[in-house]
Amino acid sequence: MDLQVKSELKKLTKDLSNLEKKQIPFAMSLALNESATIGQKAGVKEMERVFDRPTPFILKSLRVTRSSKKNLKAEVGFKNVFGKFGSAVENTLKPHIEGGARKPKASEMTLRRAGILRADEFIVPSRALRLNRFGNIPTGTMNKILANIGGFGEQGYKANTPAANRTFKYIVGEVGGTRGIWSVQAKKWKPVLIFVKQPKYTARFDFYRVTESEINRGFPGAMRRSLRRAIDTSN
Repeated sequence: MDLQVKSELKKLTKDLSNLEKKQIPFAMSLALNESATIGQKAGVKEMERVFDRPTPFILKSLRVTRSSKKNLKAEVGFKNVFGKFGSAVENTLKPHIEGGARKPKASEMTLRRAGILRADEFIVPSRALRLNRFGNIPTGTMNKILANIGGFGEQGYKANTPAANRTFKYIVGEVGGTRGIWSVQAKKWKPVLIFVKQPKYTARFDFYRVTESEINRGFPGAMRRSLRRAIDTSN
C-alpha cells in the first residue's frame, strides 16, 4: 500500500511565510513516515486478532519503506524475505488477505521432486503430530521426515504390502484410502502428514481497509506536528 497524501496541505499552509513553506517537503516526509508507522502497527494488531498464535516472524514481516524530502512516498507492505522452508511471507498471507488457494511450500516442492507428492496434493499435519507453540510443524521434525523419505517414492509403501514391515521411521503410504506420511513403530502406523487437495482460504485479514483507515485518521495530526517541528527547526 502506497501512501502519497496531499490533502490537508492547503488548510495547514495558507498562513505560512515563503520561508516557512520551504519546510513543507521535510514536514510532509515526517508526516508520511509517522502515518505509515501508525498503519503498520494497526496491521500487526489485526494479525494478532485474526490469526491463531501468529509467529514473531510473521508479525515482524509488515514493514514501512520510509519517505524522504526528495521522494514523498511511504509504503506499508510485507518484507521480501523467506520463512522456514522457503515460504515467502507475502505468499503465506496473501490467501488470507484476498482469499484463494495457498501456494506450495518448499517442503511440498521437495516431496514433488522426489515423486512422493502428486502435483495436485498438499500436506497438512495430522492430529497425532506434535506441533510447536505456534501450531506449526517443528523444523527438526520436518527435516527428519524429509531426510527419511525425501529420496524415496511410494512404490512398495502401500499398507497392504510387505513394505508395511519396513523399519523406516517415516513411510509414504496409503491406509484406509488416506494417503500420507506415516510413522511406523513396531508395525503400528500413525499418520504424520496427510496428503490433501490444494487448501483454499476465505479472506479474513482485512489488511488494506485496516491500515488505510488508520493512516487516513492519523495523517492530519501527524502533518500538524511535523509542520510545527519543521518550522521550529528552521528558525
